[in-house]
Amino acid sequence: MDSKKFTKRHYLNISIALCFSMVCLTYPSFAQKSTPGNLKGLKGQDSTYYISNQINFGGKLGWESRGSLIQATNGKIYGTTFEASFAPVMLFEYDTNGTLTDTIGLPAGDQDAQAGLLQASNGKIYGTTAFGGNNGQGVGTLFEYNIQKRTIINRVIFNRANGWSPSGGLIEYPIGSGILYGVTSATGPNPYHNCCAGPGIIFKYD
Repeated sequence: MDSKKFTKRHYLNISIALCFSMVCLTYPSFAQKSTPGNLKGLKGQDSTYYISNQINFGGKLGWESRGSLIQATNGKIYGTTFEASFAPVMLFEYDTNGTLTDTIGLPAGDQDAQAGLLQASNGKIYGTTAFGGNNGQGVGTLFEYNIQKRTIINRVIFNRANGWSPSGGLIEYPIGSGILYGVTSATGPNPYHNCCAGPGIIFKYD
């Protein structure tokens, strides 16, 4: 990890659940069968809106994309795939003219990128994975993507003691400070019971 430091802040007294489900939008008059990750071109009878197929997720690009998209200061759109077949989880760059301009694999072992991305005031993009790190032995990561250099590195590898499965998005606070905050689903060991994981935490990365 670089000169920045990682701090475990507070235990959470609420349960934060990871959701492994897909939200489907259907409309009886034009519902169509679609392959996973494929947003079909659909048009309602009243012609008030149209959904066009921009990127077909599948195979080496990744089977699902669950996190929210961001538009970076360079005008391009960035997101991640949740998982990939025979390939790393991917971070992708999309130009709004309809071109998938770049893809880059997350570090080996990173899994389940589902919380979305954040572009911090330093221009770099940050995100988390709910599992992986340390060649798959960790329990989540905080990663950094350098747009200019096209490099991704893990800045934090969660190891149960400092948190387990970061499940929500990141924020920068105060804005412009470079200090990031996030939450994990659990930590460990449980301070109240030796048998299980402990409660989630709020963490700080600066």
